[in-house]
Amino acid sequence: MCDKIAVMNKGTLQDFDTPEKLYSQPKNQFIAEFIGNPPMNFLDVVCIREGDKVYLKGTSFKIELPERAKREFAQIQNGEKVILGIRPENLKLTSEGQNTVKGEIYVVEPLGRDKLVNVKIGTNRIKVIAPQDYNGNMGENVFVRLDMDKIHLFSSEDGNSLRMSA
Repeated sequence: MCDKIAVMNKGTLQDFDTPEKLYSQPKNQFIAEFIGNPPMNFLDVVCIREGDKVYLKGTSFKIELPERAKREFAQIQNGEKVILGIRPENLKLTSEGQNTVKGEIYVVEPLGRDKLVNVKIGTNRIKVIAPQDYNGNMGENVFVRLDMDKIHLFSSEDGNSLRMSA
């Protein structure tokens, strides 16, 4: 086994790092989608700054960034279009509340120990890992809670991560 992995895209080295770092801190959208199964979900959003609050606004939702994320993504400008990335295991089907997005179930895939619930949010489709006993049905409206400590933001122009270096 190896300690590091090289990720290539069309003959170009994208990154060379540990599997854990490639998964948890992808340098670009290609790596984020390539590493992990199921792959990371992506939603087109716009950054909105209102006083000291920062929101990500999609076609059918608006969620507030927590303090840590505001610092990590401080260079994003008001009105800037970005891509929100979040892994299926960092989403939860829940009731309406803070950091939730309303969607509609379009497929439920039993995987054995859990289910993969495909949810349509506006024009986007995302995958959520749910417990085996989840009983949602196609066409049902649901709320999806995002773990805001696990979000990724990527440039809509070149797909590079917008996270500021530590």
